[in-house]
Amino acid sequence: ADQMNRWAGSIAFGPNWLLYNGPIGPTGAHAHHADQIIVSALAEPLEVEAGSQPLCGAVIRIPSDVRHSIRQGAGLADVLFIESTRNALDRDDCLWRLGAPRAITDWRTAVDRAASIQQIVVPVDQVESSAVAHPAVDTTLALLPDLVVDGAVSARLLAELVGLSPSRLSHLFVRQTGVPIRSYVRWARLRLATESLSHGETLTSAAHTAGFSDSSHFSRTFRSMFGLSPTDVFAGSAFLTPD
Repeated sequence: ADQMNRWAGSIAFGPNWLLYNGPIGPTGAHAHHADQIIVSALAEPLEVEAGSQPLCGAVIRIPSDVRHSIRQGAGLADVLFIESTRNALDRDDCLWRLGAPRAITDWRTAVDRAASIQQIVVPVDQVESSAVAHPAVDTTLALLPDLVVDGAVSARLLAELVGLSPSRLSHLFVRQTGVPIRSYVRWARLRLATESLSHGETLTSAAHTAGFSDSSHFSRTFRSMFGLSPTDVFAGSAFLTPD
């Protein structure tokens, strides 16, 4: 418990990422479905064991599903969780261009920081940034917030609502957003539940608000993505929103 008490900073969600900015402590060995990039100050290098490989430095990247533990944390760090990019386990020396982390207290700064890290870590060709917006995808994105609250969301249901085949909509959605529909929905649920927690809802209420079957379902999904329980992270942290 003492280890997790150090996770008391600022948190912001994007469509396929979560950024934590603040102090980080040691963790037990765990694995999760998101890629993780940790950035600390050069004067305060991180120590991480990933697989059988010890890593030490100011910037460490841990691919999805690799069992790892933080051995030495930092007083201030950026921890970015992103939808898996399937990169090889590596320390990426070009990340020094990011500069040392600074305390983040507003949503826009968090979004900019997350984008800066992703631009270096995620290959540009993974997302067709020049893709023309398709009205069916725009409609899907507009429908999703209400559908997520109601419960199960499938590509087939969305395709019926926008008048396309599931395969066509899935292709257009990935091309325009860079994220598969199923992944986008999962992140949307996590973001909505987290926002509800920040507004004072109980774990059970927040889970139901976001369309999870119960608080255990929400907690399992959160831990599988980030390696920590919701209460580990949010007990002492502030959730940043666009408002």
